[in-house]
Amino acid sequence: MIAELKPYPQYRASESEWIGEVPAHWVVRRFKYIICEKDSRSTDGKEQLLRVSQYTGVTRRLRSDGLDEPDTRAESLVGYKRVAPNELVINIMLAWNGSLGVSQYDGIVSPAYCVYRFGYDAMPWYYHHLLRSPSYKARIKALSTGVVESRLRLYSDDLFRLEALLPPPDEQAAIVRAEGSARANFALLLLALDEANWAKLEWNKAAAMLTKAQDTRALEQFRQTMRDACARAGVKPFNEP
Repeated sequence: MIAELKPYPQYRASESEWIGEVPAHWVVRRFKYIICEKDSRSTDGKEQLLRVSQYTGVTRRLRSDGLDEPDTRAESLVGYKRVAPNELVINIMLAWNGSLGVSQYDGIVSPAYCVYRFGYDAMPWYYHHLLRSPSYKARIKALSTGVVESRLRLYSDDLFRLEALLPPPDEQAAIVRAEGSARANFALLLLALDEANWAKLEWNKAAAMLTKAQDTRALEQFRQTMRDACARAGVKPFNEP
């Protein structure tokens, strides 16, 4: 699924130390030029309640007993923030661990979350994978405000300062399609960064997480994806755990 994403012949400095080099035809643009914050509130609280997870992104919050009532302890959902498909939702208190994502649903989320619309030329699901990648989670953590990890907050002004890798639309679409392959976020950054920066992807750590989760199929898919990407780039793969 990632065969169409080939290494690039020419790179340039991104002028951002944490990103390093990028394909010469890619643009690096701050998020303030890509998204805008939305604050539309529910007037009756009857919309579908959504949740945001570091593992599954934005999903519907359904009761385990199958009843129609919302799965929440809140007395009322009036005033919760409305979300539309292809909008970005961020739990600002847990953004640093990947608790964010693009929604495929209409619904509402906690008023403590932030909701963002994308510009007309943006491909939302590309940014979904980008922001949830290990390198971007680390950068989000560095930009978040707070003294200790448990009190970190990613406010909109901080998010707007974050640099985004912006390939042409056809390449964004190819990266999104690559989600059908294991760990497309790793494939994305493997293709975007030069060999000297690959160690920053912490691939041993990611593989260890899959091992701990006892997801042997996903682990082998992930390893093969990394081997294939390294082979196409003509470099030796990292030692596998």
